[in-house]
Amino acid sequence: MAKKVFAVYLAKEDVPNSEAYATLELPASPWELWDAMEKVRLKDGEALYMEIDDYYAFEYLAPHLEELDISLNELNDLAALLSPLDEVQEAAFEGLFSMEVQRKVNANGGVITLQDLRDLAVSARTDCYHVVEAADDAQLGRFYAENDFVPELDGVSNEVFEMLDFAGIGRMMRCSENGVFVGSLYVLRDGELTTAPPVQKALPGKPGYLFRLTLGLHPDIGDARTVTLDLPAAEAELLDAQEQLGVEGWETYDKFGLWKDHTLMAHCVHSDEREREAMREHGVVTAHCAGSNINICSGVAPVRTLLREGNLVTLGSDIAGGALLAMNKVITMSIRASKFRHMQTDGKDEFLTVEDGYYLGSSAGHEYFGGHGGFVPGDKLHAIVLDDADFTEAAHPLTVRERFERAIYMMHRHNIVSVWSEGKNVVRR
Repeated sequence: MAKKVFAVYLAKEDVPNSEAYATLELPASPWELWDAMEKVRLKDGEALYMEIDDYYAFEYLAPHLEELDISLNELNDLAALLSPLDEVQEAAFEGLFSMEVQRKVNANGGVITLQDLRDLAVSARTDCYHVVEAADDAQLGRFYAENDFVPELDGVSNEVFEMLDFAGIGRMMRCSENGVFVGSLYVLRDGELTTAPPVQKALPGKPGYLFRLTLGLHPDIGDARTVTLDLPAAEAELLDAQEQLGVEGWETYDKFGLWKDHTLMAHCVHSDEREREAMREHGVVTAHCAGSNINICSGVAPVRTLLREGNLVTLGSDIAGGALLAMNKVITMSIRASKFRHMQTDGKDEFLTVEDGYYLGSSAGHEYFGGHGGFVPGDKLHAIVLDDADFTEAAHPLTVRERFERAIYMMHRHNIVSVWSEGKNVVRR
């Protein structure tokens, strides 16, 4: 997760204390910026009020940023440049900043501009400076003396060396180099600064994606490559991401012993015929997460095709991309998603029936753990008992199947009056 640099308060300039406001930590993603602006509800001609509530590790920038006419997009860009800096680079940035402030003071005026700050942030990730572990002139002087930076000390005995005025040596070197102390470090600039590319004041247009993923390989593989992928993505973009990572589909899992009986593969939205055949031959099981398929616009898994070809399919909630934990809701979502795929394929893929959905959400999972599909004589009872008395009254008498379908779609926790597990009545209301 990116390190936060600024926390800002946003509102309308003429009514900064209204209910239409937003708080935001920077750097923020494009969608986070737009979400915040929608909370502020600016109209045409209205100006944005922005106040920095927290500078985190960059408090020393406060008096300088307060003087600048800086937009939200510009501040977010600066935060994005500062966020990746490590501890030494942060010290280098602060040191370079202090030197730039002093340079402007010596030049009889001038303020630190936004471009100055951006240039310094970019330069902190280059080799235009040196950082030495020295917290004061005495430590700096000893460093220079011990590392032969003072030619006049050549041939001096150890006894005389220890009697030297290291603080004086350090002060002399620091003043001649215009270096600065930052905490326990000494920062010295010895190269040209890098100029940061320009940034616009206005926010860019709304992103053309819903989710941005950073994909990588498992740490055990020892490959640090990553790929950025925007969703929804076309199949060609998905294949290109796989190619950039050197992933060959299911063979990569097989290479590391993960493609085997009872391996659970979530989603399988883009599994082609060859991969589906490999799943069937190796006993790999699909966990169809319809809610996630719809929410992140990744496409809908070919569940009917998987079943027709003899693959075992179960249902999953995928609460990271999905939003439903109750399995009856997961079942009905899988039915809805299958109808969407039915339309996508011009009717080629038949949608799931209630019976299909219920099997996937119950018996299929039971089979994965070694059980039988449905109720088999001799099996221990797993069941729930529902009271549907508070359901909306039907226009005509319902058959048992119709009552069952209505229960799948309408039941809530309070309708469950009894639960049987492993042949035991574990819940009774």
